[in-house]
Amino acid sequence: MLLKGLDVVVKGMREANPDQVVMYYCLSPLFIEYFDLVSPDDLYGSAGEYDFEANRRFFFSSLLGEIGMPTYGSGGYDWVTVPEIWFDSALIGTLGSLNSFVGDEEGAMPTPERIAKYNGLCQVLRTSNSFTIEPVDADYLSVTRGAHTSSWARFESGELVGVALRTRRLDGREGPVKFRDLVQTSASVVAASKTSDGIARTTKLAVVPYGEGELVIQRSDGQTSEAAATEHYLGGSSKESRIEIREGTLRLPLRERDEKGSPLEWIELNVGG
Repeated sequence: MLLKGLDVVVKGMREANPDQVVMYYCLSPLFIEYFDLVSPDDLYGSAGEYDFEANRRFFFSSLLGEIGMPTYGSGGYDWVTVPEIWFDSALIGTLGSLNSFVGDEEGAMPTPERIAKYNGLCQVLRTSNSFTIEPVDADYLSVTRGAHTSSWARFESGELVGVALRTRRLDGREGPVKFRDLVQTSASVVAASKTSDGIARTTKLAVVPYGEGELVIQRSDGQTSEAAATEHYLGGSSKESRIEIREGTLRLPLRERDEKGSPLEWIELNVGG
């Protein structure tokens, strides 16, 4: 009955509007013909640990990128954990929120810093729906912490197009600060190519810092050149600078606020521009 209903309803919807996107909870690999997007929600049973539980669900739903189904990164129901949930979902699909703008279950609010994170991470989202996710330094077998990973790498057509690297694992220990010989960071960060090329070759990058430090990217051409860096801040202000690329190594300073305390949304990099 469910299959027949999907066949009639979803096909009818798409005939009326081919651009519609259909999302459902779970069961998605069995219904790839009908569903475009999977949601890991509901997280209502994980109060106080929305981010930890979302990470586990993303660990499995990220596999659906192999069959062309991204994840809707729905948050829990508090504002404290949702920036970490967005961090984990940015490379596997899109961002989501079930949060109240008048105060959540703990009384927390959508602060400027949290809104800035959402706006910035929207810039790192990839438009393709087929990809491969590699968990970075994942915990596969632990009884309670198994099927979790603090960091992620996204590949498309065999090229690394995005990384989300935490400097601390989910258990608080020091985490991976580099991915292969391509990317290294001293602050938690999400970075992604904004073209079809990988991080090492693209001319356009989006970077969202979760701290203060430095992001190092090894360029594939190995040449000395420069990049134009534009810091975009909440409210619309921006600041431009030039970043020298020495012998193929790009070193980008990271920060979450400017000198006046304005929250950073994202850093736009144009290499060779």
